[in-house]
Amino acid sequence: MKDKTKNDMYPSLFTHFKPGERVSRTVRNDDGKTKEYEGIIMALSDEKMEVYWDTLDGEYSPFHIKDDFTMCPIDEVLNGRGKCSPIKRKKRSYIDW
Repeated sequence: MKDKTKNDMYPSLFTHFKPGERVSRTVRNDDGKTKEYEGIIMALSDEKMEVYWDTLDGEYSPFHIKDDFTMCPIDEVLNGRGKCSPIKRKKRSYIDW
């Protein structure tokens, strides 16, 4: 059965991301300050991404993040939503090699 909700405006998320990759996004608070969240892609489909956010402003803080698991539709992943930036692949550091 074909998925009737398929969005032809965007390519598959698999062209940009892979499960298990580290990703990041910034979120602007009501006072205008930004926080950077980092996480790992737990599940991925053509049109949705589930992320477990575990790092806040460079510190491993899984217990301080209220919405630690998020399921994001493709539009939110690529364009952001409200106060949230688009989700980007985290650049690897020399330690990761």
